[in-house]
Amino acid sequence: MDVLRSARPACGVAVEAFYPHLGAGFPWHQPEAEHTDITDAEDWWSRMTPVFVNAFRTVLQCSDEEAQTLSAAVRPAYIDAGAWNVYDDTFQCLEELRIEGWRHVVLSNHVPELPRIVDCLGLTPYIDRIFNSAETGYEKPHPRAFQHVMESLRPYGSIWMLGDNPVADIEGARAAGMNALLVRAAGESLLHVGRGFGPAAELPLGACDAKDCGS
Repeated sequence: MDVLRSARPACGVAVEAFYPHLGAGFPWHQPEAEHTDITDAEDWWSRMTPVFVNAFRTVLQCSDEEAQTLSAAVRPAYIDAGAWNVYDDTFQCLEELRIEGWRHVVLSNHVPELPRIVDCLGLTPYIDRIFNSAETGYEKPHPRAFQHVMESLRPYGSIWMLGDNPVADIEGARAAGMNALLVRAAGESLLHVGRGFGPAAELPLGACDAKDCGS
C-alpha cells in the first residue's frame, strides 16, 4: 500500500482489495515444489512481477503501463527497513537465551534481501546464520527447508523451531524431526517463552523464523 499511496495519494482503495490477487504466485504458495531454479535476486523478483502487475491492473482498473510502473516500485518499498518493526521483547529475549548458551538462526520464507532487512533492524549481532528460502529454493513446510538447517549446523545437542505458523513452522519442523514451539499465537511475550527453555547444553541451537524475531 505504500507504493499506491505514493503514486496515488487520493486513492481510496483498501488494502484488502489486493488480498485475492496476492494469494498465489509466490514461491511459498507452492511449498511442496522445489524452486532451486531461481538463480539470484533479480530472477526472484522478475518472477514476481506478473503477480504485482495483475494485482494493480485488476484492482485499480489501470493501464498495463501504470501497473508495470507501480510493480517496479514494490521491491524497494518492501525491503525498506522502515516498513518493518521489531517486537518490543525481541532483543531482550534473544540476549537472555544467548546468555543461557543458545545460538539463534533465522529460517524464513522470504525475499532475497532478508539478510539486509535483518541487519537494518539491528538483529545481526544476535543471529548466527540466516537460511532464506529465496536462496535455498525450499519453502517451509518443505522437509528440505528444515533438513538443510539441521545438516548445516551439526553437531548440536538440541534444536528448536520457534514459529507463529502452525503449518509452515510447527508441523513442517516436526515432520522433519525438529522440535517446534508455536509462539505469538495468543499474543504472549517471547520473554515468557524464552525463559521456559533454561540453560542450553552440549552446544544446542535455537532456530527461529524472522517473523518471530520481530519482522
